Amino acid sequence: MSEEFIIPLIIALIAAILGPWIIEYWKWRTEPKRRILQEKEIRYFNLLTNLTGFYEGQYDPTKIEIFYEHYRTAWLYVPDSVIKSINKFFEAQGIQQTELREVEKATCNMIWQMRRDFYGDTSLSPEEFLFIKPKN
Repeated sequence: MSEEFIIPLIIALIAAILGPWIIEYWKWRTEPKRRILQEKEIRYFNLLTNLTGFYEGQYDPTKIEIFYEHYRTAWLYVPDSVIKSINKFFEAQGIQQTELREVEKATCNMIWQMRRDFYGDTSLSPEEFLFIKPKN
């Protein structure tokens, strides 16, 4: 065989052997980021689709309750700015924090501690977790 065929043949063999490993390594490196982004998209999608329950003329207590459920779980994974903006949205809707009993204060602190463990550093305080009393 001539030299002009050997070098491309060696390159092709190396690529055939290393190619699948490189692809698998790339998948392994990018999968966690892709999965996190996908999960975040699903969670935000759930908040946004149930937001319509608050719209004037489309008031839907079921969607509002689902939105509250997603708000509660959002404390584990969304940035502080998102929690604060949701709280301001509640305030703009005229939704008030209920008077907290000791058990609810303890619950706020427990949720805040979970957030710190799961999310990391936070500028939120336990008092910023809102126990919402739905409108009748």
